[in-house]
Amino acid sequence: MDKPLRSIKVYWTRRYFLALFAGLAILSLLSFWWVKHESMDRRLETTRILAQEIADKIVQGAGSDEVEYHRQDLNALIDKRKNMIEKSAGMCVIITDQEGKPVFSNPPMPEEQLKQRILSPEASGSKKITAPIMQSGTEIGEVILLLPIKSFTIITDQTWLVAGAFVFLAVLGWVTIHLLTRKLVSPIRDVAEAAREIRQGNYNVTLSTDVKEQEIYELTTSFKEMSERLKTLEHSRSYMLAGLTHELKTPVTSIKGLLHAVQQGVVEQEEAGEFMEAALKETNRLEHMVADLLDYNAIAAGVIPLRPESISAVPFFREMIYQWSLHQSCDMQTPELTWEESVTETTLWGDPLRIQQIMTNLLNNSVESATEDRQFHLSVHVASAGSQDLSIVVKDNGRGIPANEQELIFERFYRGNDKQERVRGLGLGLSFSRLLAANMGGHLRLIETSTAGSMFELQIPLTSGKN
Repeated sequence: MDKPLRSIKVYWTRRYFLALFAGLAILSLLSFWWVKHESMDRRLETTRILAQEIADKIVQGAGSDEVEYHRQDLNALIDKRKNMIEKSAGMCVIITDQEGKPVFSNPPMPEEQLKQRILSPEASGSKKITAPIMQSGTEIGEVILLLPIKSFTIITDQTWLVAGAFVFLAVLGWVTIHLLTRKLVSPIRDVAEAAREIRQGNYNVTLSTDVKEQEIYELTTSFKEMSERLKTLEHSRSYMLAGLTHELKTPVTSIKGLLHAVQQGVVEQEEAGEFMEAALKETNRLEHMVADLLDYNAIAAGVIPLRPESISAVPFFREMIYQWSLHQSCDMQTPELTWEESVTETTLWGDPLRIQQIMTNLLNNSVESATEDRQFHLSVHVASAGSQDLSIVVKDNGRGIPANEQELIFERFYRGNDKQERVRGLGLGLSFSRLLAANMGGHLRLIETSTAGSMFELQIPLTSGKN
C-alpha cells in the first residue's frame, strides 16, 4: 500500500482537538472583545462620574459672589478617587473657568502645557472626559479629565481569567477526547489483531464482550461468532475434503481390484461376469459423483443454462413422483401427494429438469433417513405461498437432523456423522439444490426437524412472477 496509514486514535484525536481549539479560539476572541469594550465603557463611566463629582464639589464649596477653588480639598478628593480607579496612573485633572482658562490641575503643570493638552489630547496620547460646572443654571467652568489611551487597552483581570479558562478548557477537552478515543479504539484494535490471527489460520481468538456501548458490543460479538463460524467451516472443509478423497478413491480401488482379479484369472466364466458387472456399477457411481462435482461448480459459477417454462404444477409433480417411485425398492411406498384446491389449475415458472433434480434430492434424502423402528412415510404437499410463489413441502417421519448439524446441511461437501456411516456420497445434494432453486428465483429451506421426522420447503415462482 503506497499511502501511509495513521492510527485512528491519533487521526480523530487531532481532528477533535483542532475543532475544539477552533471553537474555543472563536469563543475567546469574542470574550476578549466583550471584556475589552465592557472594561472601556466601565472606565469611561467611572471617569465621567469622577469628573461630575469634582464639578459638584466645586459648586458646593463656592461662595455666592465668586467661585473659590479649594485646592487642598480637591487634591485630597482626586488622590482618594485615583486609588479607587483601576489603572489610574497618568490621569490628569484640569479645571477651567468660564473663559476656558486653566485655573487648577492635578498634577500641577505649566499653563501653556495645560492649554496644549486641553486642545490636543490625542497628541499627548490621552483621552478627554469633561463635565461642566453649573451654578444656578449657568456654566461657570469645566472639569477635564485626561486618561492615557493605553490604560484602556491594558489587559485586565477579566482578560486573564478568560485566557486561563481557554487554556483549562483546551487541556480538559484534549484529555477527554484522548480518553474517549482510546476507549473507542481499544476494541477496534483488538478486533484488528483478531483478524490478523484469523488471516494466519488461527481461529482461537479471544475478544472481550464486557462493554456498555451497543455498537462496540455488536462488533465484538459478531466478530466472535464469525470466527467460530469460520473455525467450524474450516474444520468441516478439512474433514469434507478428506471424505471427498475417500469417496472418490473407494470406487477406484474397487474397480481396480475387480479388474485385477479378472485379469489374473482369479475368477472365471460366470463369476468373472459378476465381477465385471460390479466394476461397471462402481464406474457408474464414480461417474455420478464426478458429474455432481462438475454440475455444482457450473451452477455456482452461473454457467449452467436454465430453460424455464410454464409448468402445470399438480400434473408435473404427480408424474415426477411416479417416475421416482419406479427406481425405488418394491417395499417402498409411493409418496403421498396432496395439494390445496386453489392450486389445482396453477402453473409455475421454472426448468422442469432442474425442479425434478431438486425434488429427487429431497426424496432420496428422506429415504436415507428412514428408521427400522417404524414404518416409513413420505408425503409431498403443494400449496400457494403468497401471490407470487408456489410452495412444495416434502415431509418424512425419519430420524431427523441433529441440532448441531442443522445450520450446516446446506454447506457444500457437508455430510452428517450418521449419514457418513450409512450412505456414500459427496455431500453436495442440498447445497446444489439450493443453488438451483435460487437460480430459478426460488428458495429451498428446512422448515423443521426432530426425531419424529423432517420437513423441507421448496418455493418456485408462479408464471405471473416469471419476469
